[in-house]
Amino acid sequence: MFRQLALVVFAMASVAACAPRSDDLSDDSAVVTSSELVALSDGAVHVLPTVEAGAVVAYASWAEHRIYIDHEFRDRIQNILNAHISVSTGHWRIPLPGDSPKEPLTPGAPEREFEEFALANLAPPDEPTLGDFRIVRAGYVRAYIEMHCTRTEDKSQFFRGGPIDVLTGNGRLPGVIREDFRRVGSFDGFSDANCDGPARSVAALMWTAPRDG
Repeated sequence: MFRQLALVVFAMASVAACAPRSDDLSDDSAVVTSSELVALSDGAVHVLPTVEAGAVVAYASWAEHRIYIDHEFRDRIQNILNAHISVSTGHWRIPLPGDSPKEPLTPGAPEREFEEFALANLAPPDEPTLGDFRIVRAGYVRAYIEMHCTRTEDKSQFFRGGPIDVLTGNGRLPGVIREDFRRVGSFDGFSDANCDGPARSVAALMWTAPRDG
């Protein structure tokens, strides 16, 4: 797979209970590497930093309103998501980004309810949906992303933009964290390999870790 020449500088973020041990930080404390860009069917672009992805132990599909769970991690997943599991339906009631932690998870809010399935039943989507979230076995890294006329994997589009500063997961580090597929900014998109001519604004989407841990 073609690796794009986007600048991604990773620096470790110190994050509460899931923070990696100090003897695990040396290889990732200051890494300059490449990134891949994948054009999505809705016109947005998916930013894929070159960092080892963490093993998925839960995946919540926003389109299906289903959550797929590795039962070995069920209690930990419930705690990370601050979820309430309904005794009557078995559905997970999960706070959405922006919800107050003091707001009760009452029945009758379908946008917060997810039906539980075993992780083995998950068919990974060709493209994540904006609003999907997942729990992965990983530690936190901070990513600084900047595009300098960077092309997509299929070489059909070229982008300039950034820098973008986000947290994401590194599967080489210990921990279990949440990642959300969300918009992190926008790039100027071009059809010309030199990024000349008229530009269009293109949404940049990426798996990121919430800044509140």
